[in-house]
Amino acid sequence: METYASMVQVHIEPGIRRGQMVTYASMVQVHIEPGLSRGQMVTYASMVQVHIEPGLMRGQIVTYGSMVQVHIEPALRRGQMVTYASMAQVHIEHGLRKDKW
Repeated sequence: METYASMVQVHIEPGIRRGQMVTYASMVQVHIEPGLSRGQMVTYASMVQVHIEPGLMRGQIVTYGSMVQVHIEPALRRGQMVTYASMAQVHIEHGLRKDKW
């Protein structure tokens, strides 16, 4: 099991309440490392852009920490670039600060 740090940038639009848990669908492209075994479960770093419908301040950008676990299919070749579907659950903290992309 290999773990990589990752960050999720969230674009907050009017609608969501602070502290609310929301799950968004996203596409994550990961690179299968040469040393990994086929069928192995690995956590990869990824940049997931999430658009929060109706919430806090419009146009505000917030960065959240998250981990994405991807299952390497047996048929995939090592070093191959593959796009996986994943779910990113983000927690809207109180006192969000403005960030830039």
